[in-house]
Amino acid sequence: MRAASSSYKISVIMPVYDAELYLKRSVESCFSQEEVDEVIAVDDGSTDQSIDVLRDLQQTYSGLKVITPNGILPPGISVFQTPFQLPELPNLQATDQQPNRKENYGPGFARNIGMMAAKNPWIAFLDSDDVMLPNRFKKTIEVIEQYKDCDGVHECIGVEYTSTKAERIYMELGKPIITGIKQTIQPDQLLPALTHSRKFGYISLDGLTLRKSILSKSGLIFHRRYSEDATFIVRLAAVGKVYQGDPTTIVANRVFHGNNSIAGNDKIMKSEQLASLLTLLAWWKEFQPKNQRLLHYILLRLGKFEFVEECRSILRNHYPEIKKSSVQNRFISKLIIIEQYKRVQKWKQTLA
Repeated sequence: MRAASSSYKISVIMPVYDAELYLKRSVESCFSQEEVDEVIAVDDGSTDQSIDVLRDLQQTYSGLKVITPNGILPPGISVFQTPFQLPELPNLQATDQQPNRKENYGPGFARNIGMMAAKNPWIAFLDSDDVMLPNRFKKTIEVIEQYKDCDGVHECIGVEYTSTKAERIYMELGKPIITGIKQTIQPDQLLPALTHSRKFGYISLDGLTLRKSILSKSGLIFHRRYSEDATFIVRLAAVGKVYQGDPTTIVANRVFHGNNSIAGNDKIMKSEQLASLLTLLAWWKEFQPKNQRLLHYILLRLGKFEFVEECRSILRNHYPEIKKSSVQNRFISKLIIIEQYKRVQKWKQTLA
């Protein structure tokens, strides 16, 4: 095992679910970094031999901690939940997806457990089938040392495929080869940049390093099964100073094998994404009501959905304080345009 010589010690949080084929390489890539002296693997109800693989790896890496949660967060740890009933939307499955088995609680829950268990002041993330590249934290540490108010550093990740079939599936999904903010963005401009992700890109947790203390402001990850990481990053950008590493350097690779969650059911993804945004809107009202940039992000994202009446109803019934907001007015106008477009299309079909 390589001893950590850096003055900055980093704990890596790794949610694990049925990853026996990839775990060894993932864990080894973490401990090959001189800054990493702790990897917290949180098993999320694996049905394969993942636990056995992790136990074997513990014989080599004393800094590898394995946690098998029982579905209950430790005392004193809470996750913000939406204070109103989420809408049941037509043509979408229920927003509260039931796990395949009762012991499986989702990666957000596993990451929350890992973050709270971390001993170091800095934490990073890696999925159990992904891999850190050599010198993963070289630029990260440079940024932390340069900016004393740094709460986090975001960097780019790439992708590698386990087969030509996996590569074809990934390309068909239209996902980016490089994930990250590809232009130089200052922390106070990160939230607006995330609002326009098609232009600037977006951040993957695999490319993020955080000061653990920022969690007291941002809160933990929402208990959703899709977009929970995106809304977590948005909250970090809203309350902290999250700086950018080298936008030309890839620090980790997403290993795509064709059956990753990224290739899941589109209806479930849309349903969960909407639920995450509505939860973020409730969080904004509770903790950041004066943050107009955060509100702007949420409403613009909601405007991408075509559920006009449901979104109007939620804004009208739960957010009267933003009724006169120019941002909301633009949002409502966009929804009306979408609604009118759908009616015109239906009318055209009737005439055909």
